[in-house]
Amino acid sequence: MSNMKDSLKNKVRSGKESAHAQLFDQINTNENTNVDVNENTNVDVNETKKKKFEDMYTRATFYINNDLLSWLKEVCGDEKGEKTRIINEALRAYMKRKRK
Repeated sequence: MSNMKDSLKNKVRSGKESAHAQLFDQINTNENTNVDVNENTNVDVNETKKKKFEDMYTRATFYINNDLLSWLKEVCGDEKGEKTRIINEALRAYMKRKRK
């Protein structure tokens, strides 16, 4: 693969041959022309899509004790999403205890 990249780079730099034509020739020769386009028509697109953050979480405003917030910031550091994860885990554990 690396040799093909180097070859294409050299052709583009030299200006003598079209690297694009070679790329398309390479793609066309690797294509499977016997593919049935109707083969996977029953696949649910929504199942394979990754859910967006906004679809899974809702922003809410709460008051938190200053000492707890300081501890939370210290524990989480700069890790993105860490506060959300910790708060969700703590609430989930609290709710499980309350249900029993």
